[in-house]
Amino acid sequence: MKTISSRQFYALIFFVTVVGKFLYLPSILTAYSGSSAYFVVLFFVLIDAVFLMGVLYFIKNSQHSFFTNLKESVQKPLHKILLFLYTLYFFFKTLLLIVESSELFQVSFYSSFKHYEFFILLAFLILYAFSVSSRTLLRCLEFLKPFFIIGLLFVLLVGVMNANVLYSLPILENGLSKVLETASKSVIWFGDFLILFLFLNKVEVKKHFYKQSLIHFFTASLIVIIFVFCFYSTFNVISPQKTLAMCNLLQNMSGTSVFSKLDWLFVSFWSLGLLFNIILFSYATFAFFKKLFPKLQIKLSAIILVALLFLVLLYNNFQVSSFYPFIKNASYFILVLQYIIPILLFMLFYKSKTGGNYAKNKVEKQ
Repeated sequence: MKTISSRQFYALIFFVTVVGKFLYLPSILTAYSGSSAYFVVLFFVLIDAVFLMGVLYFIKNSQHSFFTNLKESVQKPLHKILLFLYTLYFFFKTLLLIVESSELFQVSFYSSFKHYEFFILLAFLILYAFSVSSRTLLRCLEFLKPFFIIGLLFVLLVGVMNANVLYSLPILENGLSKVLETASKSVIWFGDFLILFLFLNKVEVKKHFYKQSLIHFFTASLIVIIFVFCFYSTFNVISPQKTLAMCNLLQNMSGTSVFSKLDWLFVSFWSLGLLFNIILFSYATFAFFKKLFPKLQIKLSAIILVALLFLVLLYNNFQVSSFYPFIKNASYFILVLQYIIPILLFMLFYKSKTGGNYAKNKVEKQ
């Protein structure tokens, strides 16, 4: 049943592409590649665009859900392994979003707010999200979209106003090798097309589906590129020290400007999007977790997953710095999950009986 409108799906593409890349990512990119940081983003944009086209193809043509396609395309032992690996993948993406958001709220809103207090409040939202459909979630996204875009445009405007283009010259000063090296250390922040797999056979595909999807993707990607460029063009060599990029850009404004008196409001708008992104990736984690342990009751699965999130976060003191060594060490493993396995899945889905052997079906329709 097609439960999600094309408009909601386009908003989702824009949303997952841009959210989550305005906090720690810019400082990490500039730490390794300096003024060439935005080329790292461009590198991933080009790769992700190709994979997005593949996902869009199956969303448009598949008559079955992602999990049905996976079950019929892959033998049972490997099927379970893939479910486990992608549960782990989305679990870690969710952890990363939570620790970044927790630090943002502590710095921007309540300095005395404890990280575990933030998580307890967040846990209620996550548990509620587990009880609703993906259609309900995307309806919420539609409601939040105007507020989020207002906050996003404000942050981008401040970045452009503060930027000194000369700091980012010459282009590719550190060479292409540095761009590739940095890409290997930041791969976890990209590959957002993977979450779209969950919407196979759920989207109401309309005219210009590919075109509109790509427009939203490239628009969001361009915003990220401009932001990273402006970030380095503002802070230059001290950029790696500015770990919460968006907050540091806003704090760099003149204290007497009109913008500086309203920054808390626009950050609040933008933060709504960040919270929703946590819920969205938690939802994806839960979807895989349920398929991995189908005999567990839904409520018990939800409680176990939230408890695991809390325990891992508590063990790492809710600090991105505690997670980043793992990110670097597991970068090639993450690369396989994000890009190598999806290529194999594309091939298997195309040939599977549930996927419908698309080429054959097209001939029959003619």
